[in-house]
Amino acid sequence: TAASLIIISVIMFYFNQARLVSLFDYTLQDNSFMQRINYWVSSLRIFWDFPLLGIGWRKFGLYYCKYLSLGANVSHYSHNIILQIMAETGILGLTGLAGLVFSAIKLGLKELKSNNINVGLKLGLFFSVAAFLLHNLVDIGFYFGQASFFFWAGIGLLVNQNNKK
Repeated sequence: TAASLIIISVIMFYFNQARLVSLFDYTLQDNSFMQRINYWVSSLRIFWDFPLLGIGWRKFGLYYCKYLSLGANVSHYSHNIILQIMAETGILGLTGLAGLVFSAIKLGLKELKSNNINVGLKLGLFFSVAAFLLHNLVDIGFYFGQASFFFWAGIGLLVNQNNKK
């Protein structure tokens, strides 16, 4: 099975080589990475203009057009949860979300260290929450209920493991 995986990977790389190279070609303004940089720069500009309370929840798409960089695509999201929250809710909203997430992670880590009951479940919940947060540094799943539901459910279940005593 390992040999099959290696062979398939080599074949996929061969056929997608041009696509992979274009992802990191900074001279192509239309590649995904360059567009994300445009979104992120615009998000920071919005935040600098509205640092305390932001522009309002789910208003990024309305304001983004005013902060659009040359060559950037139109978007309703910054494709980075931290920058999106900073732009929409300011430093106060970011502080609130960060406090909630850090508290949940702290409780989860405490529970992981406390005993050996349900270790697999606890590790799975912890790493699924962490993976979701990492993924949202370059995407916007947090803003879609179908995806973010599992994040909030994971946090709830992880914290609830601490309350079973």
